[in-house]
Amino acid sequence: MKPLLVFLSALLATAAVGAAATPAVSIELRPEVRAAGPVVTLGQLARLESVDLPLLRRLVDLPVGRAPAAGRSALVEREALLGWLRRRLGLEQQQVEWRGPVASRVSSFTRLVAGEDIAAAAAAAVHQWLGSRSPRSEASLAGTPRDVEAVQGELRLQPRALGQAALRRRLTVWVEVWAGERFVRVVPVTFAVAAWGEGLSAAQSLATGALVQGASLPGQVDLLAGAGAGAPLAGAHA
Repeated sequence: MKPLLVFLSALLATAAVGAAATPAVSIELRPEVRAAGPVVTLGQLARLESVDLPLLRRLVDLPVGRAPAAGRSALVEREALLGWLRRRLGLEQQQVEWRGPVASRVSSFTRLVAGEDIAAAAAAAVHQWLGSRSPRSEASLAGTPRDVEAVQGELRLQPRALGQAALRRRLTVWVEVWAGERFVRVVPVTFAVAAWGEGLSAAQSLATGALVQGASLPGQVDLLAGAGAGAPLAGAHA
């Protein structure tokens, strides 16, 4: 009976070693990945196989980082992923079977934000600001900004506040472009401005130093007479 016990012990030991050597998961990186959202998961990066279904679900949903900005890409390598799996899930190197390429290049799905839409957001802000400072005003677009490439997400065009800036013949509004919670860039939009307000206008030409006695009548005057183009408004720095 003793030789049989020795044989069974050896067989069990061999089975244990074989079980320990069996990978818990197989990971095959995709060479190119386009991320649709702000966060990239392992399930987007790779094809995953495992007999442990709870582990497989955790791996599929495991976040590995933020998606790159529009027009950029990021390289995710096996070694970096293995360190991440060890820290987050306690997986060791012998528990992971790697297949396919050694790295995956990640970029983001993008869309173009029309320059006309950016200009429209700026125009609304300019007209509201002018309306609080002059009973009559005009603002014409000096030039349509270029289209902006942005990642996917809820689009928000947010003009920076004009605040207490002085009236000028040329005003620049800075419009922030956001996709979801991600800031994309800030775009300058410039307008040619005219504004009028109540004042006294001369009914006839007056000599320098002459007394104004009945020679001026109430009416609308150019509030920007003599005003230069000036510098961009406060908030012009990106």
